[in-house]
Amino acid sequence: MNPPLETTAIAFRLHCLIQTTLSPLFARDLPIFTLRLLDKTVAFSYSCAIARQVAASLYTSPETVACQMAETLSERSEFEVVLKPEGWLEFDLRDRTVIQWLQARTQNPLAPHPGWLSLHPPSLDAERQFLGQYAHARCCSLLRAGDRISPSSPLPWEWVLAHSLERRLVYCILEVHDLLSFPPGKQSERLALKLLQNLSQETLSFERACLIWGLVKTENLELARLRLELLSLAQSLLQTLLTPILGIFAPFSL
Repeated sequence: MNPPLETTAIAFRLHCLIQTTLSPLFARDLPIFTLRLLDKTVAFSYSCAIARQVAASLYTSPETVACQMAETLSERSEFEVVLKPEGWLEFDLRDRTVIQWLQARTQNPLAPHPGWLSLHPPSLDAERQFLGQYAHARCCSLLRAGDRISPSSPLPWEWVLAHSLERRLVYCILEVHDLLSFPPGKQSERLALKLLQNLSQETLSFERACLIWGLVKTENLELARLRLELLSLAQSLLQTLLTPILGIFAPFSL
């Protein structure tokens, strides 16, 4: 049984879907495989070498195994399978899958893997520390102002991926959520710092370019609320990275 979308990182759910669908094809157990979120602007895509791994154990070409896997996985509604050179597989998430996951996130905030809470992060230079603190405080300020907007449901989440910077922020939210949901690996301290820096930069770029107040609030209140929801997701992850993981105070205002 696949885990419910609302309780899992999207990479973990995708991993389970692939494993469940492909297991009946092969007599041997599938090898341990990883999914890597690709940095693309047009799609939310994961890359995987599972066909190459299976081909090595079957003494056949990766391309042959990849074609067989792609055909079997082609009926999944959550993603589109793309064959890449040398037997690599790419899984392009459909926007509705991302939207469904985002909707669930507003009710189920991230609980990072316990391993992330016992790191020994290096000292952070003042500039990078301030960037994370400023992004968190800016989110809090906008969310406090947004409390005056009367809630209505359901929100039209399909609108939230229309702007390239909205997609960039969603990409960062996916990346942070994926990585913090799994046990930390090597150089996790540096990775946590990188995630904080990237998420801070994308949050501030989004906030500057994707307006919430003024004409947007007056003419399209639901879009304003959607953008506030994205900032709420970013703020929650920034707070998790800053305080429990990196041991940095997360201010509500500056």
